[in-house]
Amino acid sequence: MTNDNLMLQAIRNLLFFLTIIAVLFVMNALASILLPLVVAIMVTLLYEPLFQILHKRKIPSIIITPFLAIITITILVFVIQIFIDSTQAIYADRVELGWLLKKKILSILNYFDEIIPLQLDDTFLQARINQLLSESSITNFAGSSISALSSFGSSFFMFSLYFLILLFSMPGYESYINYIAGDDKKFLKHARNIQNSIGTYMTVKFFVSVITGSIALIVCLIFGIKYAPFWAFVTFSLNFIPTIGSIIATLLPTLMAVIQFDSWVRVVLLFSILFGVQMLMGNIIEPRIMGKRLRLNTVTIIFGLVFWSFIWGIPGAFLSVPLLVIVKIFLQNNESLKFISRIMGKADS
Repeated sequence: MTNDNLMLQAIRNLLFFLTIIAVLFVMNALASILLPLVVAIMVTLLYEPLFQILHKRKIPSIIITPFLAIITITILVFVIQIFIDSTQAIYADRVELGWLLKKKILSILNYFDEIIPLQLDDTFLQARINQLLSESSITNFAGSSISALSSFGSSFFMFSLYFLILLFSMPGYESYINYIAGDDKKFLKHARNIQNSIGTYMTVKFFVSVITGSIALIVCLIFGIKYAPFWAFVTFSLNFIPTIGSIIATLLPTLMAVIQFDSWVRVVLLFSILFGVQMLMGNIIEPRIMGKRLRLNTVTIIFGLVFWSFIWGIPGAFLSVPLLVIVKIFLQNNESLKFISRIMGKADS
């Protein structure tokens, strides 16, 4: 390449990265509007294969679309209701749970103090626990929770609106992509590649999360853990967050077991089973199903988790992997930036 061509290519790359920075700034500023839209697109892509199957069976779109919309909204409302009921139950038992937690922490400290005489002063710890369980702290937490629920309600309304629009537009989706592509077969291939990759991820991740959450529910019920449906919902939800989500989903019901049981054997056994399930589903079954299609290495996934959490908070953590897939596929189709896509991916074994 000549010097002029190299200069032109450098300017293009610089403008590209400046554009990316501007786009990320806008995404952060308009998170309340864009987040429900991105989630709605992801859920719509989840239904796209089912829609095509039903459409090929000569079922009219006017029947398929309302059916999928009603089923989705009903399931979401049902799940949200379970979450609210469980949260209310935990809040109602807050005094008893707080007392049990305080008792358990103090017993652990006394146990270690007997083994290793550290002469621990538990007065400060008791004061801190009492402060956390005070009426003012609980009131502040409740106020923050109500504010969060209000924000969630607004986001859920926007999601429902976006989702219904996208779902009812699905019958013309293929024609619209073909119209945009025109004679550009390469663009059409890239668009379908992104759609298939995201659809594959969402489908596999959804069913793996359902299975993991169901197993967690059964295990918690067998062990007699309180609020078992809530922990199952938490496990299902956090399973969408790579690595960290699985750890938190294991620790939360284990903490409940620590509060609830005096037997450490039951606690350790519960933790081992839940941790084993997470390892089996996350490190063996799930990668075998979709690992080769996504081809994202561990460093990239962790970086994406941190980056999208910074841009969009907790919802960004849930969306980090599908967004990384979109970025990777886009970079694959840019010759000058293709090396970044290879850095994000995995070498063929």
